This record gives sequence, structure tokens and C-alpha cells, in this order.
Amino acid sequence: VTFLVIFISIVGNVLVLVASLRDAIKLDKISVILVKNIAIADLSYAFLVILQVGVSLIAHEWLYGKILCHVTTYLEHVLSATDILLICALNISKLIVILNPFAARQWP
Repeated sequence: VTFLVIFISIVGNVLVLVASLRDAIKLDKISVILVKNIAIADLSYAFLVILQVGVSLIAHEWLYGKILCHVTTYLEHVLSATDILLICALNISKLIVILNPFAARQWP
């Protein structure tokens, strides 16, 4: 199950990055930048946290040493907080566009 989650995460976020690089996503610039950053944070989480935890679950022990255990725990919290804050920023930017559509068009 863990590797299915990793696979879906990688495929989905790579598709989002490819679509945003090809300008297939029709959003304002700020939203596209935020979506790209969310996809990068999700990819980082899949590679740096879920993969290591999945291998450890299969092996029934932590294989990577004490230092990498602390680093993985740190990255888990930092990348989760990053995702949450980026999603909040995306929602705030959409709220601004809805409340003041003409001023939002003047953004960079």
C-alpha cells in the first residue's frame, strides 16, 4: 500500500509539474507558482519521507540510523507545514481574485 501511495504521488505531481510548465494550467501567475511549489513539496515528501518509512515498515525496523531518523522526522513536519501554508496561500490568492477581480489582474 505504501508503494502505491508513493507511485500515485509521484505520477500525479509530475503530471501537475509538466502541465504547469507547458502552460496547460490556465490560472494567474501566482496560482501557477503556488501549484508548482505544492507539487515540489509533495514530491519531496514522497521521496524523502514516505519511501524511507515504507522500507522500514517492510523491514520491521529502521534501517537508516539515528541521524537519518531525526532528519526524516524533521522533514516530515517541515514538508507537511509547507504544504499546509502553500495551500492556505493559494486559497487566499483565489479569495482576493474573487473579491477584487480587477485589482487581481494588475498583479505581476
